[in-house]
Amino acid sequence: MAARLGVSCAIHVEPDILLIDEVLAVGDIKFRGKCYRKLAELSRKGTSFILVSHNSSAILRFCDSAAYLRDGKLQGFSDAHTIIREYEEDLFFINASKADKALNKIEDDQESVTGLSILDVFFRSQKGRVIESPITSQDILLSIKCKTTQKFQDISVTLRINTMDLDAFVDTVIHISSDLDNESFQLEEGTNEIIVELPKLGLNPGNYDAKIGVYKCNSPEILDAVESFVFRVQSSPEIVNLASKNLYYQHRNWRVEKRESAS
Repeated sequence: MAARLGVSCAIHVEPDILLIDEVLAVGDIKFRGKCYRKLAELSRKGTSFILVSHNSSAILRFCDSAAYLRDGKLQGFSDAHTIIREYEEDLFFINASKADKALNKIEDDQESVTGLSILDVFFRSQKGRVIESPITSQDILLSIKCKTTQKFQDISVTLRINTMDLDAFVDTVIHISSDLDNESFQLEEGTNEIIVELPKLGLNPGNYDAKIGVYKCNSPEILDAVESFVFRVQSSPEIVNLASKNLYYQHRNWRVEKRESAS
């Protein structure tokens, strides 16, 4: 409550220069929404902001330029979009290391328990090429490589993708299930690859953490699961500034149609 009171006082005195140090993270969504609206109003009136934050969206929303500090040392100073890209790339590699770099060559005894184990998770292009980081708006395949000791019928997969922006209003951005899509799979004994086609990938550029589960349809039994698959989505040249405007990518086409006037 003290932090909220401090924020309220600071943004209502209409200063010439406003120093904001992580305080936008306090309070609930409604309170932060009020703060953002007031800050936008101050910006239109000419107030200058010095914003210290780990929230990429807030920096892109209010700042024209940015400085990136790591371990107390200046890593870069440029326009906000350039610095945010550099910061998020570093954040991705740190978190990917903690998650054991995208589950490459997982080793566990799940196969001996349920008869199925997930060996690897990775992205592929439509032509089969393995992709380290998918690109927003492009067609992509998510491959789940499994090994089985027996034949399985009626297998389903769930996929939950979470944003790694701790200050984001939305945590889970995608939650899909083949079971809910009335799709089931048959797995032969040996190595199988379950593929999820993701046309026109709608994820914004940024860092994500996915949870994947393989289970029997109409059953709570989980055959195997991946708790953390960390990956980064890159931007294509035509949508470099998209992250500052939308929660997700919406594929679109623009056109003009001439209509005849009603007689």
